[in-house]
Amino acid sequence: MKFTFLVKYMYNKKKYVFLLLLQTILYIYFLMNFFSFMLFKQNYIEDYNKYYPVHDGFRLVDSKSGQIGNIENTTKILFKFLDYLDHNSNVENYRFYVQHSDYNGDDLNIDYSKYYSKYQSGDVPQGIPAIEIDHIYYDIIKKYVSGPGLQDSDFHKNTDYTPIIMGKSFSKDYKVGQVLTSKDKKTKLKVVGFLKENVLILSNADSVYNSRSLEGSFILPLDRNELLSADASTAFNVLGHFSIQFNDKKIDYKAASDQITSELNALGSTFSTTNFYDVYNNFMNMVGGQLKFEIFRTTILTILSFGALCLSLLYSINTRKRDIGVLYALGARSKNIIFILCFEAVMVNLIGYLICIPLYMHFGKEVFLIFLTDYSVKNMGAAFIASLIICAISLIIPCYKIIKLNPRNLIGGFRE
Repeated sequence: MKFTFLVKYMYNKKKYVFLLLLQTILYIYFLMNFFSFMLFKQNYIEDYNKYYPVHDGFRLVDSKSGQIGNIENTTKILFKFLDYLDHNSNVENYRFYVQHSDYNGDDLNIDYSKYYSKYQSGDVPQGIPAIEIDHIYYDIIKKYVSGPGLQDSDFHKNTDYTPIIMGKSFSKDYKVGQVLTSKDKKTKLKVVGFLKENVLILSNADSVYNSRSLEGSFILPLDRNELLSADASTAFNVLGHFSIQFNDKKIDYKAASDQITSELNALGSTFSTTNFYDVYNNFMNMVGGQLKFEIFRTTILTILSFGALCLSLLYSINTRKRDIGVLYALGARSKNIIFILCFEAVMVNLIGYLICIPLYMHFGKEVFLIFLTDYSVKNMGAAFIASLIICAISLIIPCYKIIKLNPRNLIGGFRE
């Protein structure tokens, strides 16, 4: 059958098709929300365990919420603590960074609105975030870097330019070896690599809500000697996002962490160790509760959608028996009538999906609390496939009804 005939046949039932389309849009919208939430949960669990030493490490927290201005020896405490960790046989590695001042995107001729991290909700940063990491932290994350990356010499000497690793979002527009120069020529940044993933780092005490993605950030090498001249505020912030990983999974973590806390106290610091589990478990309990609600809502909507579509198609058959009878009289067969019905259902599903995409991208930006939706083929495509499956199941009874129709009764049953 010709496409124009099929479209015209649907247009003649525009009120019925419009109502069916509204129901389909609503169902697909919540399907997208369900699959987006499932993808978020999967990715969050994977990322949290990949980028933090969850099973064999701890992070530091300020147990007394000390005021930075009253901590005169914080920089000395930091260096003594680093020296202690370097000589602690139980420590595999430790991670910290220094927050570099943001770079002005306009000054570097970068439209940062195209690249900023879309991991958590919030305003677009005014500048390009940048962090400085030492060689120990870089050794941990360099497996996520494409390109030559930072070399050992980059952490110890000054050059005419500053080597940087750019976040994943920059990789589509920039190349390794490219030099970014400020308008006054005082700042020169040379791209030596890109992050292949949206690496997470700690930002202050909370490892869940204050996790930060490096998707739209710059990574610079840190010379530890520069910390000697850091002020108390910088040193305090370094300790605020500090994590430690042990090298032996059989050690007594409680005793090892208590030992580190004792050392910090002996140095005069208000920081202590805490695990990654507590805040994570509390968060996952919230995620679990939301997941139960999503499953319940999606199940109810699936049942309603199946029933509504099936009954709508049956209603369409019963109200258009005369048209079906005429088609039979003109030589059409049951498979042709079934094709018309399937075309109608699939087109409604496809149009509803295409309308739903911009709607969901506008109204469904936050998948859970402050975490932003990851619009990908997985969640968006899964919603379409699921809706098609429900559509196909809903067609079984109407198609069976068509097969059982008697053409003679169809034509003769409409005398007025």
